[in-house]
Amino acid sequence: MKVLHFILGKADKNKPNGVNQVVAGLAKHLSKEGIDIKVLGKAETCNLEGESILRDGFTVKIYTKFSIDFFKYLIKVIKEVDIVHVHGLYNFSNIIISFVCKYFKTPYIISTHNGLSPVLLRRSGTLKKTIFHIFFQKKFLKDASVIHVMTEEESTDLLASGYSGNVCIVPNGIDQDDFSYSSKISTKKNTEILSIGYLGRFSSEKNIDSLINAIDIGFRDQKVELYLVGPKSAYLSNLLESNNLNYSIHFLGPLYGQDKLNFLKTIDLFVHPSYCDVFSIGAVEVLASGTPLLITRTSNASYFFDKNAFYMCEPTTSGIHRGIQKALDDRHNWPLKISAGHKLITDQFNWSVAARKIKLAYKDIEDLML
Repeated sequence: MKVLHFILGKADKNKPNGVNQVVAGLAKHLSKEGIDIKVLGKAETCNLEGESILRDGFTVKIYTKFSIDFFKYLIKVIKEVDIVHVHGLYNFSNIIISFVCKYFKTPYIISTHNGLSPVLLRRSGTLKKTIFHIFFQKKFLKDASVIHVMTEEESTDLLASGYSGNVCIVPNGIDQDDFSYSSKISTKKNTEILSIGYLGRFSSEKNIDSLINAIDIGFRDQKVELYLVGPKSAYLSNLLESNNLNYSIHFLGPLYGQDKLNFLKTIDLFVHPSYCDVFSIGAVEVLASGTPLLITRTSNASYFFDKNAFYMCEPTTSGIHRGIQKALDDRHNWPLKISAGHKLITDQFNWSVAARKIKLAYKDIEDLML
């Protein structure tokens, strides 16, 4: 089976953009499953139009614009492959890809990447996106052979958008090759200074302001330091400049590879305060690192709560404060949480498992085309 993935980016796992990390993980492990994977990326920069970048088990071909060479390659590869897999919503590039697919009768699958979240729509130009959805995206979704969502909650957002076709639910994951796990689990010592961490993008829907305020209001009598990791943004700069805080915040910038893993292992508690998400890769990486995790219910975590692998809270200042306090009061159970988190990684949140499930979706599409 031959499959083309189309992405806005370069499928580089060492980027803060979650779509890049998803494609990098899936493509690597789909290749291990025996699928011939090609990745076509449209990026802001490249060394040469049509540049090929060798990744782990697959190659990414990069263009920066819709040139004649881009369309020549696109037509050639869509005629060759059995299935096209496009990623993300609300971009005209995917609409163009779908037109070419329909012309050559090549089926396509869409990974929505939480693009239909009502929270995201409210915070990023509802009218403009509504118009785009009505005139272009609704048909784009309808004509897909199957739509891939990452959580049960995301499938409800998909239904509300007017789609009623085939859906496969495959969660985010990590590459277990990148993480080491020791069965000798030990709780971090109850030191004088508590270190709380966050890793990811800094935008309004990530709700960092509620995390900052929860610590400032609720832990004034306790020495707490907050460590923030990710690419700098105007949203974060405004938060840090406008707050007169009673504790220290350390902005470490983006971290990758071993530096990121070291960060996740050294903090006492990781908090993911987002208003909306699909159990983010950052939160999954925390479970794989053996660090206690507090995540908001609105990060689409509720369907995994029965695994007892993390703490959950509401995305409000008081809700995050209560969640942090509950996690601290429950320190004696951290080894059990960490062990359950490792099991969740092994059973569900890894790209090897995800690739096998996506492969089944591809097989269903292939069977329908016979």
